[in-house]
Amino acid sequence: MSQQDNNGAIFAHTLDNLLNDNRSVETDTAPLQMPGQDQILRTYTLGGPNNNRDVRMFLTLGDLEELVKQAKASDSKRVVLHKAGIQIVVRRSHGGHVYETLHLTSLPPTPEIMPMGVSMPTSPMTINQWKRSGLIR
Repeated sequence: MSQQDNNGAIFAHTLDNLLNDNRSVETDTAPLQMPGQDQILRTYTLGGPNNNRDVRMFLTLGDLEELVKQAKASDSKRVVLHKAGIQIVVRRSHGGHVYETLHLTSLPPTPEIMPMGVSMPTSPMTINQWKRSGLIR
């Protein structure tokens, strides 16, 4: 088996594990609804802190600064990533450990443009997530 075939097999196996392992993908068909916001029909969570898989996401300072710059330019203080997707890269360390890295992919970030007269406060759910993660007190 060639190295390319082997890498393809590892990726296919990893992707199958992520998508078919009910511990890797959580589905919420009755999510909490926020007043004044669009109705949420369902949410999917791929990976996350309750998952035992070794999945990492690296964000560079430059990327974060650009996202903050774009968000500051918006009345809602949010940035939009149009055509957003998640790329999964399967890696093997020098010691042989196989792990995945997640990468956001999209068109360039832009400030969110709100319709006239509409404001968007930070949701309580977002604030709770930040508090649980220790980002704010």
